[in-house]
Amino acid sequence: AVSLRRIAGTGPAPKVPNWSTRVRWGETDAGGFVFYPNYYAWFDQASHEFLDALGFPSADWFNRQGIGMPLLEAHATFHRPLFFGDSITVVTWVENLSRKSFRLGHQVLKSDGTIAASGYEVRAWVQFRESPAKAVPLPDALREQLALYHRVSDQKS
Repeated sequence: AVSLRRIAGTGPAPKVPNWSTRVRWGETDAGGFVFYPNYYAWFDQASHEFLDALGFPSADWFNRQGIGMPLLEAHATFHRPLFFGDSITVVTWVENLSRKSFRLGHQVLKSDGTIAASGYEVRAWVQFRESPAKAVPLPDALREQLALYHRVSDQKS
């Protein structure tokens, strides 16, 4: 497995629940393998679960303040195949923080700890109630929480 080094602050980052699921039949292709777009859907779900665990539920931000986190970039590398019924865990961390965006790293792990896929998403913090929608600075409280989980992966994507 790839080790993650903490680079913000001292000591290990506080524990955030990883997101786990099982591969469903509809997520596989005719060959029985997980169809690749599903990895991106899992990255997306893990990102929302990660922010929820930090106390910043994305649904609340969108519904109450019109703030969303559209994707600017996404990348995945596929290491091992996954099949119907496989149990997986998506581990998420912060790779980069900028004024109006952030990059989340992800690893999809099989139940035995084997890395099935790794990748990242770059997301902007966007105010959708304005016309046109525009990127706005991350709230300080969110930036502080994200900084606690700022790590760099030893793995090259």
